Amino acid sequence: MPPPRDFRHVYLVLHPGRSYGGSTQQNNKIILLADRILLMSNGSERPNGYTPGGIAETVVNTLPRERTRAGLHHLGGYYELRNHIVDFLVTRAKAGH
Repeated sequence: MPPPRDFRHVYLVLHPGRSYGGSTQQNNKIILLADRILLMSNGSERPNGYTPGGIAETVVNTLPRERTRAGLHHLGGYYELRNHIVDFLVTRAKAGH
């Protein structure tokens, strides 16, 4: 089975010593777990084949590390971080942007 061709919904989240992959349906989980979030651009179909997207932006999660699922949305800066990620996915995830 070939790999998916649309990577705009893919994240790679890095922690020291571990990583996590997620999707846009998991924005809260990614913000909860991640210290850095790598936003990736879409790949593109070319006459000579598919060209994968790449890391378009690295977002540093500056929320306190003592994050909990129940308290996440109460943290100052949470909505700004979440909205930045959603805005990227909606407007800037295309290859070359």
